[in-house]
Amino acid sequence: MDLLLRSWRTVPAVLAAVVLAAWGGLAAGAESWPGSRDGLEFAWQASNRPNSVTDPVTQSTRSCRVTPRGMAVFGRFFDMDLSSTAGLRRGGEFVVEGEREPRPAASAKTHQVTVEAVITPGPAPKAVARIITFLTGAGTANFMLGQESDALVLHLRTSETAGTDVPAVKLGKVAEGRPVHVLVSYSPGHLTCLRDGEPVALPSLAGDLGNWAPQTIVFGGGWKGQIEGVAIYSRALGAEEAKAHYAMAAARLKGRKAAERLVVEARLVATTATPDPKDIAPYVRALTGHRYEVVKVEQGRYDRKELLAARWAILDKTVLPTTRLVGESYRLVLERFEDHPELEPERLVMDGATSDLPLFYEVEP
Repeated sequence: MDLLLRSWRTVPAVLAAVVLAAWGGLAAGAESWPGSRDGLEFAWQASNRPNSVTDPVTQSTRSCRVTPRGMAVFGRFFDMDLSSTAGLRRGGEFVVEGEREPRPAASAKTHQVTVEAVITPGPAPKAVARIITFLTGAGTANFMLGQESDALVLHLRTSETAGTDVPAVKLGKVAEGRPVHVLVSYSPGHLTCLRDGEPVALPSLAGDLGNWAPQTIVFGGGWKGQIEGVAIYSRALGAEEAKAHYAMAAARLKGRKAAERLVVEARLVATTATPDPKDIAPYVRALTGHRYEVVKVEQGRYDRKELLAARWAILDKTVLPTTRLVGESYRLVLERFEDHPELEPERLVMDGATSDLPLFYEVEP
């Protein structure tokens, strides 16, 4: 029996507008992000935004797109999602698309750099985990914003550091599930950091950036959480400009609400076979939908006897393992599929499922 492949456009235009408005994409000031484009090397707000920068010499526009690798996916707010979901302890990263990927080489000439992002940490890592890195292969990173335990750390390579001995600068503690706007700026002898618009006390750091080699921007690396609103400049930003960036980020975050969750014990009734990754090309990711009989509702409200639940089956052209068996019961943590507009363009595979049942997205094991 052939698989029934569906795009499943489940979000009506009116509902999509409501979701985007709540997300903050239509909030006042959101269109002006990231503010001044002077020295802007890279700008990525979210996957549903027109992310681009303009070359100051040629005035040509360069797109800034990122591609998920490994187990990474885009999140509910079109962010880079490196958290764990649907039984997967995600190990992945996002890389910049295209042969002309922006590399902050301009900073090696200006000897200045600014990196801004909104990050939402997941569970605290035991060792240093990379969040944003300028990195090539196994060499020393020019820049690394990471997390160690419950604290943000910065490694910044300058002419005063040699080899791999780049000292760590602590940028304060973070909490799981709580978004924080971070802006780090450096010019020779002057390192600043603002978290949610407030300055962080930092040790002095010396040296220029003349030893910076062209490196690729990588998001993630053993870190779990979400990243959005990334801007990288080849100049240092002053305190007032940095605070204005936080205000724009806060406007985007205002009004966001968590999706309503349904937690059930459910018996797997009918399953969908995972297709061969070659058969879904040009897609490189796919979800499969499965039918369950509800045994018990642990959280939320659900009055029907059955439901459909979609979970990731293919990521980055790789088939994900599953141990679920028809007739067995499982605890499912679900959110309505329509509350995840980022899934609308993804491939959803359904094999003989009852389409009149509510469709949910499995968000946790």
